[in-house]
Order: sequence, then structure tokens, then C-alpha cells
Amino acid sequence: MNALKETKKKHLLAVLKYLYLHNSSTMNELVGNLQLSQPSIRNMVRILQEKQLIQEVGNDLSSGGRCPTRFALNEKNYLILCLYIQVDKIIYQVRGFSEIKKEDTLFYQGEEELKKIELNIIGVTKKQLVDICNVNKESIIKLDSCLKVHGRVNRNEAVNLIRNSDYSLLIRNENLRYAKAGFPTKIVESLACGTPPLCNYSSDLDVYLKDKYNCIIANGHTSLDVYEAVRKALSISNKVDRQNMRINARKLALQSFDYNVYKDTLNIVC
Repeated sequence: MNALKETKKKHLLAVLKYLYLHNSSTMNELVGNLQLSQPSIRNMVRILQEKQLIQEVGNDLSSGGRCPTRFALNEKNYLILCLYIQVDKIIYQVRGFSEIKKEDTLFYQGEEELKKIELNIIGVTKKQLVDICNVNKESIIKLDSCLKVHGRVNRNEAVNLIRNSDYSLLIRNENLRYAKAGFPTKIVESLACGTPPLCNYSSDLDVYLKDKYNCIIANGHTSLDVYEAVRKALSISNKVDRQNMRINARKLALQSFDYNVYKDTLNIVC
């Protein structure tokens, strides 16, 4: 009995696979290509229709007799999981037949790599990260060894934390209106501290920031983009190179964002 059920299941899957690969089919085409009997195919088509897994999509022209009915998958009842497995991550997509419904990346970083990172967060507690910022609690636990959450601190302490960091972090969805229109002052504050920002291009940051010269640029705002930018930052292991980035960041702040640069011009205008 179990063997019979497995055979039936195998044949049903064969019908579904054929319809997926060929978009649609008639019963006669299924019989000929799957090498199954007409009664078997008719029975399986009936079962799949009852479960709303396939549907009629029209009729072929008749060569004599009844017009053959054409069947196809009922697309609204299917989701497709696509996995792209790489050395250090898995990119997954949940797709319908015509659109990507969800896409994300799962990383598997080694403990040794995580030990190279210290992430300081100012202004919220761990509880607020979960309750207000919707950060996954398990992610916080996993990153516990390299995550330092300071909560609210006074201004001097905040400035010192930025100044003593290798990078500050600011990621924005570059497609949103506020990111296009407003210039991020957090970038200026970081540059003034001599701390290169790790960020993506938004507003007109590309006019001022040069990757691996005075900042680290992420290719976009997704988790994968940030992950790859962090790995890029980790690859700069030479202390002289990192120090030069800090010098260049500070120079940019003085040359482009210090009010003294514009003082004479403003005096003329005003």
C-alpha cells in the first residue's frame, strides 16, 4: 500500500513538473511525454484540479472530435523558494511566478571574524532595540560578544565614542525622498571627528566621499550591501592606511563643512 502511495505521489509530482517546465499541456501530451496511461493521467488531473493546483486555460483546435483542454499550474497557489549558496552566505528569494515577494541574505560568519568587530550603539537600550526598532532578539544574543549598547549618554561621551571608532555607520534607502533631498549631518559630525563613515551614497554624498579614501562605501542599503561593506573595512588591516583615511576625513570636514570657509562669502551676501 505504501509503495502504491509513493508511486502515485511521484506521478502527481511528474505532472506538476511537466506543467511548470512547459507552461501548459493537454492530457494527450501528458500521456505521451510521461508515458502514463490515459486513465491515470485523467485521474491525476482531476485530483490536482480539486486541490486547485492546476486549472483549465483554454482549448486547442480539434483535428476531429472534441477540442482538447489545455491545463496549467494555478499560479496564485504557488510560491517558489530559490537559494543561492555562496561561501559565506545564502541569498534566498521567495517568488511567485511573476514577481519576487521576499528576498534576504543569511550570513554565516565565523567566530574569529566576529571577534574583529566591535559595534557601539548610542541612544537606545537592548530592550528598545527589540521593542521599538524591531531588531531580532536572537541576533542581539548572537552578536553579544561584539555588540556594545550604551543607551543615552551625554554629548561629550557620544563624541568621544565616535572619535575613538574606526568608522561610523549610516545607511539610508537612497531611493526615498528624504534621503535624496536632505544632507545627512551625521556624516559631517563623523568627518569632523576624523572618523571615516561607512555609508551608502544618498543626497549628494558622492560629491564629497571617495571609497577607501575618506570613507567606506556600501553599494546600497540592504543587509547584504552593509555586510560586504563591513568586510571591505575589515580588509584594510594596515594601520597606516586606516590613519590616512582618518586624516582625509578630517581634511574634508575642514575644507568643505567648516563655517569659516564660507564666512567671507556670507558677510558679502548679508
